[in-house]
Amino acid sequence: MSEIDATPAQRAVFGEIRDSLTGILGDQLAPGADTAYLTAGAIGIARYVGEQMLRRAPPDPDGAARFAVRLILHGLPAAARDA
Repeated sequence: MSEIDATPAQRAVFGEIRDSLTGILGDQLAPGADTAYLTAGAIGIARYVGEQMLRRAPPDPDGAARFAVRLILHGLPAAARDA
């Protein structure tokens, strides 16, 4: 979705997530890191992990959230762990 297609609420959520990622990652981000791409990736991960979680019986929102956060903040090796 482009900025043109986004609703005001979607733009607000995007901004909040971008600010949160920048605050959390802070000095770990390379100076030229594209925070718009990072934010879009995080939103995509959260959305599709959420969709998969809803297909499970019973759904596990806490497990899905832990998985998505580990993947976004620490990468594939962290997401593959069961902790």
